[in-house]
Amino acid sequence: RRFNFLRTPLNLPIFLFFLMVLFSTITSLNFSYSMRELRGELGTYLLIFFLAVNDLRFKNSVRWIAVILFIASFIISIYGVFEYFFKGVGKRDRVSSLTADVNYLSATLVMVFPYASSFWFLNVFSRRWVKVALCLLTISILVCFIITFSRGAYVALLEEVIVLIFIYRKKEIWRKFLILFLNLCLKGG
Repeated sequence: RRFNFLRTPLNLPIFLFFLMVLFSTITSLNFSYSMRELRGELGTYLLIFFLAVNDLRFKNSVRWIAVILFIASFIISIYGVFEYFFKGVGKRDRVSSLTADVNYLSATLVMVFPYASSFWFLNVFSRRWVKVALCLLTISILVCFIITFSRGAYVALLEEVIVLIFIYRKKEIWRKFLILFLNLCLKGG
């Protein structure tokens, strides 16, 4: 298969931004720290952007990325629940699961939650085992999310719930969604 690099309207602004960051890095007071951040943060984001732009043109690629994202989120959330209840993290400590920090864990879960819950509530998939897997994923994400005790992420989740209710208000799905969310929040809090 031949690979053609896809041109986007953002290529030039991203390139100019990269040149400004490179100049700032060269002239910075702490060159080694700036290079580490350039390589770690900006390099990662640029790589993800160009991979997404060039690979998400195909419907099959989007499906595989969603499946991989769901599996990874399920593993992270189940390990977080396991860590909280069985590894002696304690009832007052915050769970970080397989991530570096509690905030990374909660940010990951906040990003995946609307997709998993939407696919589950909208019955996107016809196979029963996929519906059950999405239900387990949604519940495990919510439980792990609650035991992170991250207030900023709680606000983000509340905003997501409000947006999802607004989107699904014409369908009667929002009632089930709200009941599940409130039930898990009350049990977790």
